Amino acid sequence: GDLGSDALALSETVKPGFHSRATLASLGSASTSFGSTGRSVIGSLSGTGASTVGSGPTPRGGRKTRVESAVKDDMKYIMATDMQLIDTDSSEELPRFMAWVKSKHAHLVRLWHTLDSDGSMMLHKAEFLQGLKKLKYPGNVERLWGLIDRDTTGNVSFIEFAPEAALDLARFKKWTLQKFGSTKELFKALDEDHSGSITLREFSHACNQQGLPDDLKDTIKTLFLLLDTDEGVGKGSISQDELSFLDKWHPPPYFWESPDYQARTRFEEALMARHNQNMLMAWRRALDKDNSMRVGYEEFVIQCKSLSKRGLAEAHPATGITALYIALDEDRSGWFTLRDWDSESFDRLAKFWRWCRKEFGTVAKFAKAAESLDVETDSSELDKGGVSYEKFSKAVRPLEFSYAERVQLFEALQATTKRSEGKAGRIFQVDVGFLDKWDPDREIKEDNLWAAMVNARENKAYSLKTSSSMKTDGGQ
Repeated sequence: GDLGSDALALSETVKPGFHSRATLASLGSASTSFGSTGRSVIGSLSGTGASTVGSGPTPRGGRKTRVESAVKDDMKYIMATDMQLIDTDSSEELPRFMAWVKSKHAHLVRLWHTLDSDGSMMLHKAEFLQGLKKLKYPGNVERLWGLIDRDTTGNVSFIEFAPEAALDLARFKKWTLQKFGSTKELFKALDEDHSGSITLREFSHACNQQGLPDDLKDTIKTLFLLLDTDEGVGKGSISQDELSFLDKWHPPPYFWESPDYQARTRFEEALMARHNQNMLMAWRRALDKDNSMRVGYEEFVIQCKSLSKRGLAEAHPATGITALYIALDEDRSGWFTLRDWDSESFDRLAKFWRWCRKEFGTVAKFAKAAESLDVETDSSELDKGGVSYEKFSKAVRPLEFSYAERVQLFEALQATTKRSEGKAGRIFQVDVGFLDKWDPDREIKEDNLWAAMVNARENKAYSLKTSSSMKTDGGQ
């Protein structure tokens, strides 16, 4: 359909310039808007554009040519922004994969439907590997899987595979259910000429006529591209079967829940009271028990239920665990990090990590070197092994930590499991090995890219609102 001069001008001025692995899609209904993302390694490879379509019907003459041109232009933008993301990753496999997706499938949602043959909205490793081999992917599928399956669960959800697309579609699904009850009824409403397929023109016009919320109107063309899942760019129509996959997909509950920040404050204070007012210790002992340096939604629910059973009522607030979780995972990525939990603890640990890497190569090697330091101590302590507080304090002297900072870091780095009396109160190499799998600088870089993306999307929403107001007031 005709994109219109206003939409074309808008698409040229407000397309976001950065995508992080935590790509953005604003969630919500007509009354509520939530910021959301998926921080998978694929990130914005979901293949969504930022341009919009006009709200009115257009002449049918030359429709197919204009649709093909619009789709091709949008795909060029999608791939250009995706490559910005890929440049932040050291792997060569992702650029190879992205180039292949571009040439063979246009965007990730179309590829997803090909790989997800059972329509489960979940790809298991065997399904992924066999599917790509069958499609003759020229790269290393094992290496690619290792990059995508960051949480090493052995499966990848639709949200992990194509986060921005998934979140745009989640917003659309919520409106569909609220307005029509099912995608079948939606299709009837959108298929204006009763042809059994919906064109871009029909989709745009009908969505606006049916009261699509303002915060979804800027994604009309994007949604059309994502729902038009048949192979071949430029097909230009959506069938009822293509819409039906939304009925099978159930977005996680944290997409829609409102955050309870008061519950978060009470939860933090309760955990601090249990862990010597040490936020890093609370993180390690109560939340990040697998030392992955991130806490996922399901993991958080399990830990909160366990804490509640053990007497921590603040772990199960009246508003629900999900509301508490969203107060921590504010971008609704599906997990939160130490930096989200407590920025001061993150900064202190990151400073320690960088110094260890620079001076010793690894944090484990630091522990080995610190263990051999000579310090004045009781002779009965000499054969216990490990790093005592005295040795730790002497070893980290170049970092100029305060006494309180040294104590908190030392306490937090000790093993999270109980030890015999003779081994308690010491740090061993095995205790800090998890830090050698962590990269705080990469985490910061992703957050900065994410912030740029959020700002771009917010600017876009403001531009759309301004443009709409000008038209209402008789402007351009």
